[in-house]
Amino acid sequence: MDSKSSLSCTSQLTGILSSWMTKNALDEVDTYSGLSNSLLLLINRIADLETPSSKADFGELCHEVSILRTALESLNQRIPQDLDPITSSQVSISAEVYRLASLLFLHQKISLTCGRVPFRTNALQAPFSDSEIYDLVCHVLEDLENNPNLTERASIPLWPLFIAGCSADDEFLRIKVLKIFRRTETLQRFGNITSARRGVESLWRQRDLSTDERPARIPKYKKVRISRSALDEGWEKKRCVWDYVENIMGRAKPSLT
Repeated sequence: MDSKSSLSCTSQLTGILSSWMTKNALDEVDTYSGLSNSLLLLINRIADLETPSSKADFGELCHEVSILRTALESLNQRIPQDLDPITSSQVSISAEVYRLASLLFLHQKISLTCGRVPFRTNALQAPFSDSEIYDLVCHVLEDLENNPNLTERASIPLWPLFIAGCSADDEFLRIKVLKIFRRTETLQRFGNITSARRGVESLWRQRDLSTDERPARIPKYKKVRISRSALDEGWEKKRCVWDYVENIMGRAKPSLT
C-alpha cells in the first residue's frame, strides 16, 4: 500500500488519514471498529474512485481497480494478542466480514462507474461474476447469522450488512438480510440501523421495478439487429439502482458501523 504506484491513485484524504496512523500497526484489527486501518484506507480509496472523463484516463482507473482487488484479496488482518478467546474469535469474524463486504463494494462501485462513463468502452469490466457476487453475499450473511454476538457489540458491523443487502438479488438472501436486520433492531440502541434497512428495502423495490420493465422476449427464429444502447442497458440499470442508493443514503450520516 506504501508503494509509489499505489499512492499515485490515492486521494489526498487517504494520504492524510494514512499519515495519522501508526505504520507498523496498519494491519492490526481495531477491537472497537472491527476492522484494520489497512482495510479502512482501502475502503476510502474505493469510495474515491472517479468516473474517467476521457478514454485516456481509463488506464489509470483499471490499474487502480486491479491494485485494490489484489490488496483486498490478499489482506491479512492481525488480531491483537491480548484478547480472550471469545473476543478474539468475534474480532476475527468481524474483520473478515468487512473484508468480504469491501470486495462487494468494489464491484458495485465499478458497476456504477461503468454506467456513468460518457463514452463506450470495454476496457473496464465489473470485477466479479454474478456467481462470485452471490458467494460473497452468502459468506457475509452466514457469518453474521451464525454469530449473533457480532450484532450485540458496541460497534456492530452494519456497513457489511448494508452492502450485502444492496447486493442481494435472490429472494432467499433477502429474507436472510431482513432477519439479521430485525434481530439487530430489537436491541434498539442505534437509530441508523432502521435507516439502513429502509434504504436496502427501497433499493430492492427500485431494482424489482426495473426488472419488471424489461422488454418482452423476442422469439429465437426472428433475426433482429441489436443496438449498442440495448447492450449497454445492463450497465445503465445498475447505474440507476446505485444512483438511487446514493440519493437515499445521502441524507444519512455515513458510517462503517
